[in-house]
Amino acid sequence: MKRERNQVGTCPCPVSACIVVCPVYRFVPRTADTTRQRLANKFYMRCTCHGTLGALGESAIQEHIMENGTIWGANHNHESDAAPDAVQAVEAPKPAPDAAPPAKPPTPSVTPRPPRIPTEMDRWMWSK
Repeated sequence: MKRERNQVGTCPCPVSACIVVCPVYRFVPRTADTTRQRLANKFYMRCTCHGTLGALGESAIQEHIMENGTIWGANHNHESDAAPDAVQAVEAPKPAPDAAPPAKPPTPSVTPRPPRIPTEMDRWMWSK
């Protein structure tokens, strides 16, 4: 039987252009053997678009969660938040109101190719 996951915080998805705020979970140690506890107490997140991130204990995901995420303390009131698996969307940044549209790059001038002058090899090949 699967143990219920307890959400320990939230963090924006590390994938560029993804605007989802993902729930963060902590791996639970499941055995007394110390050699099998390499993922114990490490963080992972679940994005609705990209699936589980950090399931292998990657250090880059751990650093992203610690730098950009919000990890709740032991006294956090979980009832005040949404359901544990709820995912919230972040508003996309709005462009500046006085931003001018980007200028089109100049089109290259097309010069016609000069006619090809037949060479001695061409004459030999087509003469037979």
